[in-house]
Amino acid sequence: ATTITQGGGSGTVTGNGGTAFVAGMVGGTIYYSDGTTGTITAVGSGTSLTSSNTTGGWTTATYNIVWGGFNVNSTGATTIQPTTNSATAFQVQNASATAILTVDTTNERLYVGPTAGDTIGALLILGNKTNAGDPTEVNGAMYYNSNTGNFRCGESGLWENCLGGLISSNTAASSAVNTCTTDCPAFSTATTIPANYCQPGRVIEIAAMGVYTDTSNPSLGYGVYIGSDATHKANDTLIGNNAQNANAGASVSNVGWGVNFYITCDTTGSSGTVTGEGNTYTVKTNTTESNIAMWTSTATTINTTIGQTIYLFPEWGTNSSANTITAEQFIVTGM
Repeated sequence: ATTITQGGGSGTVTGNGGTAFVAGMVGGTIYYSDGTTGTITAVGSGTSLTSSNTTGGWTTATYNIVWGGFNVNSTGATTIQPTTNSATAFQVQNASATAILTVDTTNERLYVGPTAGDTIGALLILGNKTNAGDPTEVNGAMYYNSNTGNFRCGESGLWENCLGGLISSNTAASSAVNTCTTDCPAFSTATTIPANYCQPGRVIEIAAMGVYTDTSNPSLGYGVYIGSDATHKANDTLIGNNAQNANAGASVSNVGWGVNFYITCDTTGSSGTVTGEGNTYTVKTNTTESNIAMWTSTATTINTTIGQTIYLFPEWGTNSSANTITAEQFIVTGM
């Protein structure tokens, strides 16, 4: 017989065998015959303990104690608690006693497959979201989105592709930009960067390529801007552009151009900073092209706490409907 400080009585101890009360029972559950339960809060000796249930409402001198083992409470919630931490506190094994899942409570580790490895390679298969959009973000979470073909990771309140990689790409060429000079609209293939995506050390790469046609021998330049106005770059923030406009080819038709540009996030906040560097090429003939660097001489201040759009604005030296340029590829990746 054993005694409970709530009123005494006799009962059984399950989970690790034996009838004596031991210190390891603290945190365990005591089940009374009238259906009430209590959490064991203290063990005074081998024959007495204190339960959180102080009502004394149980009517018969029987009870059941579950501790340090498999415990299902009255709502079905299940707890598995060892009395001593170990590297193999919980395992799921196959028919050959090979561990498929191991919980190491000593080092707080979870192993999928044998801890020493094997020649098969156990697979951890994440949830697969098959439609557009992300679930509610949780920092440290990860899942697979088959709609976009990317692993997605929750970081700093945002979902992003776990392996860096593609942020966006176009599936159709932009609208042609012509009949303008220094206030040309941006290519319609722009990319929105979410709020707080820019973190110190993160790099955004922009690769844009296309074709142009001109008359005579105009100059042609490019500028990378961030903001919300696709029509007037003066309302956006310049990240980098040509130090001078490149001379385009003389009366050429559908020849190539390209921009490769990198934005490095330096600091964050409403007055965060980024730096931008890159280069451009403009094909002039089948054998010649003009290559000019793009840069800013100092860091650029932007608000990283709001979503903004990255635009690429072309600039013609001569206003003519015959001077027309199109972006066929506009690819933005994050690293």
